Amino acid sequence: MKYLLWLALAADWESLFDGLTWKNWSLSQTPSSGWWRIERGWIQAKPEGSGEGRRLFTLAAYKDFELEFNWRVEHDGNSGVKYRIQRSNIAPAGVSLDEMIAHSRLVPPTLANLQRGFAMGFEYQLTDDEYAPDALDSPIRASAALYRLAAARKPGPVKAGTEHVSRIRVQGWHFEHWLDRRKVLSGDLKSKGIMAKLKSNVELAHQKMAEAKTARERYDLSVLLLTAETLANGGCKKDCVNVVLKQNEGEQDETGPKQL
Repeated sequence: MKYLLWLALAADWESLFDGLTWKNWSLSQTPSSGWWRIERGWIQAKPEGSGEGRRLFTLAAYKDFELEFNWRVEHDGNSGVKYRIQRSNIAPAGVSLDEMIAHSRLVPPTLANLQRGFAMGFEYQLTDDEYAPDALDSPIRASAALYRLAAARKPGPVKAGTEHVSRIRVQGWHFEHWLDRRKVLSGDLKSKGIMAKLKSNVELAHQKMAEAKTARERYDLSVLLLTAETLANGGCKKDCVNVVLKQNEGEQDETGPKQL
């Protein structure tokens, strides 16, 4: 997964990435990361990574903003950009997935907490629409969708290896998702439709957790459950970090993500 990013504040554009360093990003405060690298002027995700810094956050918090970024995804890739973060979910490190579920806790979305945990927020989905299981399962999990909540109305699937330009506009709870200069989705993050879908996701997660046979399934469903409950009930505070680049989750072993 590769990104180039710019942010609009009022009438001016602020570059979030200079093509050379981690200035403006959480990795500037982390000694090293096995998950991300800068290559030929792009931010590149490394699915085979390990250690700290799995997710990449802006150092600054933004209330209303317009984010534009160029990107492309590899075969079967699955990533996303999160915004309007409500909470961070923190769990002990080096324990089983079931223990992570049992001992996780929600904390305010300060930068320190987000670096330790899982960001609970709304997400602009980025996938290989032709091969990623998420995208093949449902259009609300395909590129430019409001992840698990609303599908984008785009002319065709996003293909691996193709460069795209996306834009996220947020003003209050109004949002817009753009793909290749075309507005493909817009609405109110607190609308009745979005709230109803969040409640539906909560009910679905409860139902499937009772049927889950593996720790991996239970963990993934617990994240879905906590995220849906948090977004339905939470409110974005002044210390929200609005821009998060999410690593491809991929397959984890039974000990779970070590950085948590």
